[in-house]
Amino acid sequence: MRRGSIAAQAIATVVDAAEEMGISREALLGAIGVTPEALQERDGRLPVAVAMTLFRELERMTGDPTIGLHLTERIRSTAHGVKVYLFRASPTLRSAFERIIRYLPLTNDSQETELEVRGSQAFVRWRVRPPSPPMNPQGSEFYAGSLLRTAREATVAPWRALEVRFSHPPIEPRAERERILGAPVRFGCPHDEFVLPASVLDLPLREPDPFLLEVLQRHANEMLHRMGSRSACDRVRTVLLDLLPEGRATLEETAAELKASPRTLQRELQQEGTSFTRLLDEVKREVAQQFIARSRMEIIEVAFAAGFTELSAFYRAFRRWTGTTPGEYRRQHEPG
Repeated sequence: MRRGSIAAQAIATVVDAAEEMGISREALLGAIGVTPEALQERDGRLPVAVAMTLFRELERMTGDPTIGLHLTERIRSTAHGVKVYLFRASPTLRSAFERIIRYLPLTNDSQETELEVRGSQAFVRWRVRPPSPPMNPQGSEFYAGSLLRTAREATVAPWRALEVRFSHPPIEPRAERERILGAPVRFGCPHDEFVLPASVLDLPLREPDPFLLEVLQRHANEMLHRMGSRSACDRVRTVLLDLLPEGRATLEETAAELKASPRTLQRELQQEGTSFTRLLDEVKREVAQQFIARSRMEIIEVAFAAGFTELSAFYRAFRRWTGTTPGEYRRQHEPG
């Protein structure tokens, strides 16, 4: 199954921290095309592309080439939800990392993290699972800073990473990155990862709690189960949000991503009272209206994001959906 969603609360956490830094919440949400209501939805999910856009817009709006790491200094250590509570309740750093790896899909189901031990060194490595686009530099640095901060604060003894490695090209100032990460930084590496002394993995944590850990794991496992047992309609919507910009939003492509035959998928959708054609039209409409009303994207960019290869076809569809043109719809929904 193609995975490409992120918890709305993860986006909300970054937006809250950005607002504390003086960035306009309204302007930021408008730039990424997300409504305030979407961030408040319990267990809500957003396309993972929203996170990519979020960090890109934050860098543009602030002019800060280190915004991803500066955000990690602002965010409360418990703001990342059940995943961090599971981390802190674990007995050792090794078991804490293992729980981050297991439950990461609750936050971002297109990303994966792995722990590898080779001799006296341990490697914590992360990446976005293809065919989703790779993590952008600010997003990767944010993840590294957040995870290192959580790990350092949770252990009983102080320690430092041996090195933090990023696959993206060099970004200055390097010294500021090394201050926040507490380790030498290298760029242009094969992987995004940080390197630890393997002995650090056996450090006990400050707040181990076997009872709380059992309760949290039961809750997290239920959440993972709910994610895996979503309706066919919800699963198709998630896949279409990924396929639309690639021009691959067909029944055959969608079924392939969901590891089903087109006939089986059509039957499941019919049982839920809908069809692939209807869902495709609904998702196109929602994407188009959201970006026209809440972003500064050019109309032709919105058309491509909604899966149209011809602007004239987009105009015809938009008028059918709304009774007006994209330009007039944008004017009608301008703030104020």
